[in-house]
Amino acid sequence: MKKISKYLYACLPFLIIMGIVLLVPNIIVFFMMIYHMALDFGQGTDAALNAYMNNLNLISVIMYTCALIPAALWYYHAFFKKRKKELKTSSFAPSSIVPVGFLALGVSHSMSLLFILLAVFMPHSVDSYNDLIENSGMLTYSVLWIFSTLILPPVVEELTFRGLTMNLFRKAGASYVLANFLQALLFGIFHMNLVQGIYAFLLGLLMGYLVQKYHSLLASMTFHAFFNFFGTFLMDLEDKYFNNYLSFLTMLMGILLTGFCLYVISRHKPSVREHGNSGLRQTPYDDFHV
Repeated sequence: MKKISKYLYACLPFLIIMGIVLLVPNIIVFFMMIYHMALDFGQGTDAALNAYMNNLNLISVIMYTCALIPAALWYYHAFFKKRKKELKTSSFAPSSIVPVGFLALGVSHSMSLLFILLAVFMPHSVDSYNDLIENSGMLTYSVLWIFSTLILPPVVEELTFRGLTMNLFRKAGASYVLANFLQALLFGIFHMNLVQGIYAFLLGLLMGYLVQKYHSLLASMTFHAFFNFFGTFLMDLEDKYFNNYLSFLTMLMGILLTGFCLYVISRHKPSVREHGNSGLRQTPYDDFHV
């Protein structure tokens, strides 16, 4: 019973962030409706919804900023602050950005194979996902888009899932494999869409591996930011200018690049440092002797 309660407690960061993600947009819509109904009662609802849809990136920034506060404070006090003076394991080095960035490039193109398979077995879900992306603001590029897609989601989601959740599952007694599986599962559920949930689960497993390999949340944050960039701006650009042959070729190159980068990363051995800060270092693997 005690272990079950610890496992449930490990799900708390997910529940808090999910609550914020669901609650904040609804609060914003509510106040938008009050404002626009005060201006024109008859058209207030439609005007509020139009204003909401035209400001999705801004709303996303507000939502993720609200989520960042509890995630960052919890992670800092529960894990980062306690490990700040422990100097055994190196953090994510600048030289590691290259293989992790190219891994994100490879994976973003490899995902085309997954989408092909999903389109065969669940075409309606893929169509719904495509509509969701087109209406989400993720393809509306601006300064706000940089924060709403490339900066805040990687920081908030990595702190929540690869930071807090995986650490808490490890403290509850789960092995690394189980902890990584559970946080990835919650990460998939967090996206609240079947297609997005499937690939988010797979990405969650991969980002959990990167954290374990580099002992740093900066590794998964870097991958996450690059993946969001390649999966939105670059893929959108390719869709406009690539024909089917080039798209198929980039998918094959993406699969090969993914395999090569995983091989390079698998051979990475963290060096030992005697000085320096912890660099958002992730530590359950050292603490619980995987």
